[in-house]
Amino acid sequence: MNRPEFGGGNMIRTLAAALATGSCLVALATPAAAQTRDFNVPAGSLRTALDTFARQSGRQVIYRGDEVRSARSPGVRGARTAEEALEALVAGTGFTIRKDSSGAFAVVRVGNAPAADSITSSEEAGGRPSDHSEIIVTGTNIRGIAPVGAPLTTYNRKDIEKTGASDVPQFFRTVPQLFSNIDASTTTTNLDAGSGAGNSYGGASANIHGLGYGATLSLVNGHRLAPAGTGGLFADISVIPLSALERVEILPDGASSVYGADAVAGVVNFVTRKDYSGVELNSRIAVPTRGGGRELFGSVAAGANWSSGHVFASAQIQDANAITVSQRSFILTDAPAGVLDGYNLEPSTRQISTYAIIEQKVSNNLRLSGDVLFSRRKFQYFVPTDTFNDESNTGNATQLGISASLTYDDGGPWSAILEGSYSRNDQKTLRSIPSFDFTAPFDAKTYSKSLDGRIQGELFDINGKSAKFSGGASLRKESLSVDNGSTIKLIDRNVWSGYGELYLPLLYGSGLVELSASGRYDHYTAFGGAFSPRLALNWRPTSALVIRGSFGRSFRAPDLVRISPVTYVETSALDLPLASSPTGYGTLLTESLGSNPDLGPERSRSINFGATWKPFRRTSLSITYFNVLFRDRIDYPRRSKGTIDTFTDPAISFFLDRNPSAAEVMRILSEAPLANNTGLLTGITHPVTPDNVAAIYRSYPQNHAITQNSGLDFSATQNFTLGAWAIDSAFTGTYLIKNRTQPGPNTPFTDFLNITFNPPRFRARASVDATHNRVSVGTAANFINSYTNNLTAPVSRVHSWLTVDLNARYAFGRRDNDSERWAISLNVVNLFDRRPPVVSGEYGRFGVAFDYDSANASARGRVVSAQLQAKF
Repeated sequence: MNRPEFGGGNMIRTLAAALATGSCLVALATPAAAQTRDFNVPAGSLRTALDTFARQSGRQVIYRGDEVRSARSPGVRGARTAEEALEALVAGTGFTIRKDSSGAFAVVRVGNAPAADSITSSEEAGGRPSDHSEIIVTGTNIRGIAPVGAPLTTYNRKDIEKTGASDVPQFFRTVPQLFSNIDASTTTTNLDAGSGAGNSYGGASANIHGLGYGATLSLVNGHRLAPAGTGGLFADISVIPLSALERVEILPDGASSVYGADAVAGVVNFVTRKDYSGVELNSRIAVPTRGGGRELFGSVAAGANWSSGHVFASAQIQDANAITVSQRSFILTDAPAGVLDGYNLEPSTRQISTYAIIEQKVSNNLRLSGDVLFSRRKFQYFVPTDTFNDESNTGNATQLGISASLTYDDGGPWSAILEGSYSRNDQKTLRSIPSFDFTAPFDAKTYSKSLDGRIQGELFDINGKSAKFSGGASLRKESLSVDNGSTIKLIDRNVWSGYGELYLPLLYGSGLVELSASGRYDHYTAFGGAFSPRLALNWRPTSALVIRGSFGRSFRAPDLVRISPVTYVETSALDLPLASSPTGYGTLLTESLGSNPDLGPERSRSINFGATWKPFRRTSLSITYFNVLFRDRIDYPRRSKGTIDTFTDPAISFFLDRNPSAAEVMRILSEAPLANNTGLLTGITHPVTPDNVAAIYRSYPQNHAITQNSGLDFSATQNFTLGAWAIDSAFTGTYLIKNRTQPGPNTPFTDFLNITFNPPRFRARASVDATHNRVSVGTAANFINSYTNNLTAPVSRVHSWLTVDLNARYAFGRRDNDSERWAISLNVVNLFDRRPPVVSGEYGRFGVAFDYDSANASARGRVVSAQLQAKF
């Protein structure tokens, strides 16, 4: 990143005068020329980091103490010039450096929106933050504090680049907390109810701990995306351009008390770049060595800062070839030889994404900002089968998001913000079977519009620390439009919300206790209100140990497509043996509906507790236990139409009306004639009347299911130096204890843990990275345990899967001794080309077997990628 240079030796004196009140000047001997030395400045308070830097570098540094006190620095280690080290210390904090000809530095604010590393948690006990340099992070509406009671995991741009991922969904497959059962690499429809068919557009969803595509809330800078997929079933994270990302924040804890619906398992927030200065160009190619799937990537990003604001914009294009069955020798199918050779395991896609943001201080007290996200993806799935005769799905998916905010901040303890956002998703597809002269167009549009206003500030001091409060109200409108060429369906709903959050820092003995209480009430025009409370605490008995816990309730509103006007009504009948009937049989009448307008919200209770321990300066250990009870889940009957044991199967008894009234039978028969008057499995040789209907099987979604989900998240980091090299090592993992669903009252639970196409019990990733001057190298290992293949009889085992990745980066060329001009990166994913474990059984689109679990493994094989980056 290029920084402006100021000629003359008066610059520092001028800044010192301007910062006179409350500023700090650390004056040490100033070297006459730039030289490289070893730095070891730990992450933490920016003020402490600047003082440490001054001692280690011997440079003169000026900063305003009350400004930097609330900011956090990522730290710096290794051999660097003084300017390189100082730039690393202030990276992402909302501050920049200025240097005069004498070699002295001043640290001053740039732009008006610091990044996540400037979060003030109460680990830093120093005084009250002064202004909007405190930022809001995922999980709280209070500026300047980290979410209490739950761990917040942050992945920055470098973390993402090291994985070798070409897009967000590929990166998410490397995160143990996330289960990637909906993305372009997933070939199966054996997913959450309705989600498989809903992903014919090649989108992707975030899914924390495998609780389901709709239980994780995905945000961009704290704003919702209009949902994607057929019927708007999930937020499509694949539309978010990597070139625009500053970081990804993952909060694995229920957060409906802050955000409302969908934050049952947690929140994933994509935070974009804002205060970048200069121009950055990236070009990348990724090639699977087994063939197919070649990806080309190019992006440009540019930004500028001035005294009262900043602007940033980026654009990227990504082009990927399809991967076919014939290109993967391990694919075994039961179709005739050669028939499925062209079947797409991954579609061909081309995506263009752009993002822009501008922030401007319009007066001493008012700040205006606005951003735009636009993405358009074209895709094609080719599905040749001996049954469906060369079917193809082609189309495009377009996402648009616009947001604007006005912030009032007079420098006092209180501030206010008014935000508005608009998001739209438009997906078109054309299903074609040329040999049948069959085409089926489909167009689904979703909209989300919101207006939100809130205040936040300090209430009173407790032992020198500030109690804080945030509260506000919002209005959101959600809409869905579906056009299948013959039927147009429209539905919308309004959501009114009010919310509040209180933060109390208390002293307990020699330790600090932070308490947080938050609550939110949401009222939907469709089903009424839902209240979501949350209580949380952090206890810091020592400076090295944090013990935390939280209890909260969350909810998920029904998808619009589930409560829309009936998409279809199908009536069928089946004669089943019935000893109690005079005729010896009873007629089972099945009513199949595409939706249920009477659905209510899904509700949950979550418990979260754990600890973070830093026994040494460069060592950090963390463990968290989570437990979610998800009630009133929307589910479909486990059987279709009706079978011989429908009367006796307890798993579907709650879908069965055994004593239907005559009026109810006649209503069903009048709404739709029998789909098959001769019966589905046995013949019906008599008219269906109320007298011979023994039961009605209601085959449509209902609020009956219960899900239990629990487990452990853990992480460990260790940083050290080895000669001139700075070494960073990390280990993260998730161990699921329970993931099971009870389909209805008084029925047995069905276990969805450690079986095919569902979350494994244990996932982990270990990485080691080494940096020396302009060179960095690293490796990572990804592990998934063995699990059960329940698609075969008897069941079989799926072997564990271990893959190893490599990354390397070399930077060269400098501009005025300021920043790296060029950088070359090389990544190898799945270095040893480990094939996915064999999974036998019938699954996949249209029942085609591929012999691997695409939700837990990838058919891509070894992927080699190279990237060239240039900065100006």
